[in-house]
Amino acid sequence: MLVDNFVGAFEGENFGHLKLFYVIIPALTLNYIEHIQRAKEKLFKRNNKDAFISDDGFPLGVAYLLKILGQEKLFNGLNWFKSMQKKLEKDAKNFDIRSGKT
Repeated sequence: MLVDNFVGAFEGENFGHLKLFYVIIPALTLNYIEHIQRAKEKLFKRNNKDAFISDDGFPLGVAYLLKILGQEKLFNGLNWFKSMQKKLEKDAKNFDIRSGKT
């Protein structure tokens, strides 16, 4: 229902800056992941008032915006998930368990 109500609402001259929204998602996602990692690290410290376990607002928000902006196919065309999967597999293969470094 929310998607149906907002599809097409962000079209026109006033929203031209959103035409390339999908392009910034990889950078925003990496920043989000770093943010989540820092928050989880704080769980194990004594003064952990800023710690949290999970925050799913970002991924849900990105999926929603891609849908109402009609940019799902454009984002998928970046093949970002495939390239990240390859990078993670390469990093895991090159990881030295003894030193904890790549």
